[in-house]
Amino acid sequence: MTGAKDEQLLAMIPPALRGDCRAVQTYAYVPGPPLRCPVLSLVGTDDPQATTDEVGAWAGRTDGPFTLRVCDGGHFHLDTHTDEIADVIRSTTGGMS
Repeated sequence: MTGAKDEQLLAMIPPALRGDCRAVQTYAYVPGPPLRCPVLSLVGTDDPQATTDEVGAWAGRTDGPFTLRVCDGGHFHLDTHTDEIADVIRSTTGGMS
């Protein structure tokens, strides 16, 4: 048996998911100037949705520094490498939080 708060939270999921799906279905890349900021790209070695080369291509989308970090794992490698990823983010951002 769920409480009212659980039901309210569950009711929020379908609209958000529909919005995400709509964004994916309607997105069209429009070329523009390169970013002027650092870019940190994270990818798993066995990610079936994004290869290391595809993620590394972000280097061409910034005039700022580019860092590519590759971890063992698939698309959700972040779930199993949280400490390593947190360290990378801290070191890349200078420890800002």
